Amino acid sequence: MTWLTAVLAALAAAALLLVPGLLTGWCIGLRRLWLWALAPAVSVTLLCAGSVVLPLLGLSWTPLWALLFAAVFGALVVLLFRFVLRARFAAPEAESGRRWPTVVAWAFCAVMLLGITVSGIGAPSNFSQTFDNVFHLNAIALIGDTGNASPFEIARLTSPDGGGEFYPNGWHALVQLTQQLSGGSIPLAINAFNLAVVAIVWPLGMLLLSRQVAGSSRTATLATGVLAAAFPAVPVNLLHYGVLYPFFFGMALAPATLAVVLNLLGTSRERRVSTIAPLIVLLAGVAFAISIAHPGAMLAVLAVTVPVATVALCAGWRGIGTRRRLWRAAGYAVFFAIGLAMLIGLRQGDWWGARMSPAEAAWQTVSLSLWGYGMPLLTAALMVLGIVLAVRRRDRVGAAAVGMWLVAAVLFFVTAGLSNYWLRLPTWVWYGDAPRLAALYPIVVVPLAVLAVRWLVDLVSRRAPRAWVPEAVVLLVVSAVALSTAGYPELLRGMRDGYTAKADSALLSTDELKLLERLPQEVGEDEVIAGNPWTGTSLAFAFAERRVVLPHILMNEVGKDRSLVMEHLDDAKSDPAVCDAADRLGVRFVLDFGDREVHGGDHDYAGIDNLEDSGAFELVDQQGDARLFRLTACD
Repeated sequence: MTWLTAVLAALAAAALLLVPGLLTGWCIGLRRLWLWALAPAVSVTLLCAGSVVLPLLGLSWTPLWALLFAAVFGALVVLLFRFVLRARFAAPEAESGRRWPTVVAWAFCAVMLLGITVSGIGAPSNFSQTFDNVFHLNAIALIGDTGNASPFEIARLTSPDGGGEFYPNGWHALVQLTQQLSGGSIPLAINAFNLAVVAIVWPLGMLLLSRQVAGSSRTATLATGVLAAAFPAVPVNLLHYGVLYPFFFGMALAPATLAVVLNLLGTSRERRVSTIAPLIVLLAGVAFAISIAHPGAMLAVLAVTVPVATVALCAGWRGIGTRRRLWRAAGYAVFFAIGLAMLIGLRQGDWWGARMSPAEAAWQTVSLSLWGYGMPLLTAALMVLGIVLAVRRRDRVGAAAVGMWLVAAVLFFVTAGLSNYWLRLPTWVWYGDAPRLAALYPIVVVPLAVLAVRWLVDLVSRRAPRAWVPEAVVLLVVSAVALSTAGYPELLRGMRDGYTAKADSALLSTDELKLLERLPQEVGEDEVIAGNPWTGTSLAFAFAERRVVLPHILMNEVGKDRSLVMEHLDDAKSDPAVCDAADRLGVRFVLDFGDREVHGGDHDYAGIDNLEDSGAFELVDQQGDARLFRLTACD
């Protein structure tokens, strides 16, 4: 597959992310940057609501039905805003006159991040050779196989004999639509969709968020385009570490969500774009999008919103009447209750623990060399200057911006470098995982750094005969230094290695991939394959469209038949019960990918560890050390 194919697939993904949201947003009155930045979140809400409703109507998850549902749902949303809420949306950015700085800033950020991401991925059909990707690849395959993208059904991948549990699968559902529209492979669809997110969702969201803190000047806009591309920790590292595709998607939606929060609570430099009620409904729709992408991203927004809500509560308290005080206090109480309930209900545990010493964590927090990538001291200096400027402003906007920064900085520092149980407890909703909170930190750093760039340009322009000359010089220096010291070379070395299939790849080697390519000619559509999932055999489902006994590495409720097959399949010649179980499951083949496991472990499945000597199998195909056996004892 060529990158031209990937470009066409990425355009399909971009259409999914933009078209439903743009049409609906335009009809309710959103304009300019507010329209474009919120379009992806609105699209996700419209489409992913369909993933819940369509199965109830007996309809499959296809582009036709998904887009038809989005159109109907979008029409209802328009009726709600226009005739019930009677919403009117202003366009504050129009006050700045020309729109070209926004277009240039978006294009610069998008091109930079696209080049970096493409360089890291390599070929368009490459895939992340990581533990988590087994689930992501096969979840997309499951949606395609069943035609059901409901978040209440996707958990059956790991609990095939259990009840349906909720799993936020917005990313998987949209990638599956991208695959159907493009006609490419699942890895191609993943890469195409992620590129669309990198180029569209992240830059537009950061531009809107930065505008709430630093204003809509030409300098602030252009500086945002540069600095939004200057942090490896987000979004690109999330395509390498983990691999955390849903969290990556959620964090890309986070800036736009946070911008709505700031505007709603009156803690932004832009005046409110509408009245309270329409903004609350708009926020609810955007919050659904980020939550269905990944609840951890929604909780990250919620965490940095705490100081914003506190500032909104206290601002002008003495000058308002008792009724308004009661409304504010009630709203704050509801916000606090929701946050506490989510913190308790969604806690996952301290899976990872501290990754470095407190001193190193403190240095990374201050220097912005997050996760050891680069040494962006100029960007760090801009952050510090931005904090000083925000404090000096003595207004609610500056207080909210500094409060967001403080929460994000403390969360990263604690998660990365402290081991105290009680201090780490709030981080359990992110598994106590420092790279996840490293992804949150730049979101609140960039607006402060932009504030500093704007101040510097104003300072040096006062005595210049042509104001654009010092502006251009400052922006060029910031661009060159911030991007050159960001640390992308270190990230890309690891990313390229993790996305390239080699003879000794962690998940699937080149020989194993070649064997999987031949499976459709050797294994029938109704025949099922057994194998050790830790060695990558589960990916026969995603790569060859053939069902497997264990479609993920970590399985829950697998049932008696699957347990019997995996523990006693090589006894099929002497134990009729094994053949009965194999017949009920449709098991007729076994993939043997050796003993190299994705995490370097050693997991034994007794039913498939004696394939050659048991007399129950025959060798059908082999590529290097990768072998395909057919179960003959149950014929």
